[in-house]
Amino acid sequence: MVEYKGVMPDKSLQYIDAVKGKMRTMSPRDIADRTLSLVKTHDDWRRNHCLNLNPSENAISPGAQRLLDSDMATRVTEGFVGAKHYPPERMNVYIDEIEAMLVNEVKQMFDCKYVEYRPLNNTMANAVVFFSLTKPGETIMSQSMRGGANVSYHSSAVPGIRGLKVVDMAPTMDFRIDLEHLEKTAREVKPSWLVVGGGKILFPYNLKVIREIADEVGARIMYDAAHLGPLIAYDLWQKPLKEGADVMTTGTHKLMGGPIGGLILTDDEELARKIMA
Repeated sequence: MVEYKGVMPDKSLQYIDAVKGKMRTMSPRDIADRTLSLVKTHDDWRRNHCLNLNPSENAISPGAQRLLDSDMATRVTEGFVGAKHYPPERMNVYIDEIEAMLVNEVKQMFDCKYVEYRPLNNTMANAVVFFSLTKPGETIMSQSMRGGANVSYHSSAVPGIRGLKVVDMAPTMDFRIDLEHLEKTAREVKPSWLVVGGGKILFPYNLKVIREIADEVGARIMYDAAHLGPLIAYDLWQKPLKEGADVMTTGTHKLMGGPIGGLILTDDEELARKIMA
């Protein structure tokens, strides 16, 4: 794996080489059998020998699990619901109805006007927002990793690929945003976006004040609700889009109990057009 030196961590390269050593004596049938065995062992461990306390690894519902074992789950469908450009129209009649139900259900659950339901996960949803609504060279301010954020909106991930400069929002000890620091820093760096949300959230954000700061410096607000989706949908948490956020992202995994997927929600028609262009 010399060609990967400096591209992947040394620990990863050592592991891949160790597995490669085992594979030298394995036939294609052996590799297939080993793969099946690993999946079965993993499932038994997860279901019968593991007490999962990781909030980002919920148990998928039995109904969703059954759907993943369907023929439909293996099929490609491209384009907008009811107007797909691939495959031919008659091959999409069943998935189109399901997607239309999904759009209507999500809009009702989250009381929003527009939903982009096609991202493969929450990180991809964040990526769509950054690539459709920012330009390389812009500055964004994000909740810091120390303050409970997610890596997907920091320089080592999507914003770095997009060419954005990321400035941390100073956190408090209980994972809130230090609003005085945010106001002072936002005036200095003039961010195009303020990004809040993440994996460690104890209290609702003061979106009223964050909105005032954003308006003063000409910024938009993105609220990453990956760990909060159902709480927001069923009025057990704040309503980001009603309290000042321009865009909210969330996932169908974690608290939602579904397979991995991403959602982008907004009430702003202009932003929706760019996101779904």
